[in-house]
Amino acid sequence: MPTELEMKLRIPSVTVADRILSDKMVTDYLASEIKTTPMVSRYYDTETSALLDLRWSLRLRQEGEKSVLSLKTSSADVSGDLFVRKEWQVLSDTVEDGVPLLVEQGAPEKILQLVQNSPLVERCRIEFSRRSTTLKLPDGVLVELAIDKGTIFAGEKSAPIHELELELLFGDPDSLLPLSDLFKHQYGLERDILSKYEKALRIIRSR
Repeated sequence: MPTELEMKLRIPSVTVADRILSDKMVTDYLASEIKTTPMVSRYYDTETSALLDLRWSLRLRQEGEKSVLSLKTSSADVSGDLFVRKEWQVLSDTVEDGVPLLVEQGAPEKILQLVQNSPLVERCRIEFSRRSTTLKLPDGVLVELAIDKGTIFAGEKSAPIHELELELLFGDPDSLLPLSDLFKHQYGLERDILSKYEKALRIIRSR
């Protein structure tokens, strides 16, 4: 079963983001070039919020020229600074076409029943630009570093986002904490305990 392990930190400004990407703690460990990708994420649920009740999220995201459907089960389980979630992803242009493919990849079959029994509605949209690269740390640890800047749109409401994500691709999860601490101490970044979708839900509930 695929597991997503990541840390999130809030970034106060574009200037700080630029400094992070040019810092030696990043450039000395680059395993790939820094690329910029426009992204649009749309989150779906049934009209009765069946997925939210299960603490699942269903997201269709346009990543540059490709469209990716993902299912994350259980809301973020935060242990210290670490988000731990089960996630399945497939290439798909639509939610309807992609859900059966998610199940083929091992996602819970219940998602098929939920989608068949109740029409899905778009809960929110998040438009952002991602600057990302892969870092190769000692002991062969691979980490994706991504800086996302954009806007959450939830109904008639909106809010900006600017965050740094560190996702473990390979190796010991404990290796993320020292890297996260470096960014905190060097640039005054603060831990972010909410996913983008959770931020959107908070906006929806706000008055």
